[in-house]
Amino acid sequence: MFQTEKLQKLLSARSLTLHRVSRLSAEIFGRRSPFFVPHNLYAQLSAGSCAPSVYQVLALSHITRYRVTDWLAAFGINLETISRLQLLCPPRRTTLLDATVYDPEAWVWTFRERRQAAAPAAAPFAFLFERDRRVRAREILAGNRRGFFYARVGDDDEGARAEFPPGTIIRADAERREAWRQEKENRAAGPFFLVEHELGWSCSRMVRTGGNRVRLFLPGHPQGQTEVQVGQDARVLGRVDAELRPVAGRRTVPFAQAKGSRERPRSFPQEGSGLEGLLQASRRKTGWSFREAAAASRVIAKVLSDARYFVAASTLSDYETRSAAPRQLQKIITLCALYAIPFWRFLQASGLPMDRAGCEPAPEELVGQNTNGEGGERSFAGPMKDGGARRGFMGEWRELPLFLRHSLDLITGLQPFSSADLFWVGGVPAPAHSLLSRASFVAVNRRKRKPTQESSEQQALYVVLKRDGEFLCGCCALERGSLVVDCGETARRFRDQVDAEIVGRVTAVLRRLP
Repeated sequence: MFQTEKLQKLLSARSLTLHRVSRLSAEIFGRRSPFFVPHNLYAQLSAGSCAPSVYQVLALSHITRYRVTDWLAAFGINLETISRLQLLCPPRRTTLLDATVYDPEAWVWTFRERRQAAAPAAAPFAFLFERDRRVRAREILAGNRRGFFYARVGDDDEGARAEFPPGTIIRADAERREAWRQEKENRAAGPFFLVEHELGWSCSRMVRTGGNRVRLFLPGHPQGQTEVQVGQDARVLGRVDAELRPVAGRRTVPFAQAKGSRERPRSFPQEGSGLEGLLQASRRKTGWSFREAAAASRVIAKVLSDARYFVAASTLSDYETRSAAPRQLQKIITLCALYAIPFWRFLQASGLPMDRAGCEPAPEELVGQNTNGEGGERSFAGPMKDGGARRGFMGEWRELPLFLRHSLDLITGLQPFSSADLFWVGGVPAPAHSLLSRASFVAVNRRKRKPTQESSEQQALYVVLKRDGEFLCGCCALERGSLVVDCGETARRFRDQVDAEIVGRVTAVLRRLP
């Protein structure tokens, strides 16, 4: 009933009726076309017997001139969910993340720097920044430098395992993709690069062996490394220059996965024409089997409480033999999330006439979007106003990855995520822990306030508050009532709960790489 009311209001805003839209869709696309909008769509929506197909949504967009994203939002589908689902049910292999911000008109909060004499070495986010105003996402995107790729390191990426644990989100700078040409032979401690090859993507060190041939370092490979030719066997997307690393356990929904064989990169992937070729190549690169992908789609359907997001293994196989897009939008969202396919690219590969889609934003109150900006602090954009800390942060990072703003709870393991969980550590001098080197922010679980004595947790990071108001970040241990903090060249000892106390345990670190 709610979708019926939205549909009626959106059509009324254009002085249209469903009967008129049905006649126009028949005149423009043909009554037997999948783009035809039936005159009894209200009744079908009210009965719950069907939902508009992707073809009908495109027809509605064309006739009303409203954007496809607005029509999808009216029918309860948010394209920003795709990147979140990628992190929720990731494949074993390293996967390129969909960094598209599908709604540039969305409202996000910005923050400005508080006035103070000097920024401390470590401090809560709220100590340095305060909420400023809401802006459209496009305003932030206009200030981003762009030219970055983002990927999630997979369990089977042997090239990255020496430096980045599975689940780490890495950023690759496309402008530095040619930096591998400066690497010298036998340099096993050089920078990492994000590389695309037939089996997908990998994060690996590279050594130039002559011409366009490079050696990828794979510590778990029988030979330790493999040689490929850039441009033929592989493509370098960029040099890895930053990471967002979960440091307190995995943040994904578990499900059964069959252990597949680990193959060496072969020739660079050549996608077949049409949607079937895109699906085949994308599934091969992400490493899913049909059975594994079906199991992951079942998790997605459960999380979203909608069985239409589930795709059976036999249906997944059938899709790779068809050139037409699935009618159900939920199936398309699942395929985009599992196979790392941007939504617009999926529709274009399906041969849909995207040039005929509307481009005008619909009234926000009619599509159910957030109009007052009070959507929770998961949607904050970060420091925007000029200031010392802001200039240092934006000058160094050059981009705010807005597409991750809805996934911070999955990355940090904090439910729900809030800006109160963020701590600035960009001023820590000579940090003892390697993860704090060139770090900007850490996420802190304030419920974990006691260091564990397990040997596997000895390197866990904690934020500590001294009685004089100074914050420290480092490894902690309790010894006979004393709190020992290793945050510099020498360990510092305090009386626990008297001279200092633990604020919480670090669950994620955002830092630049040399």
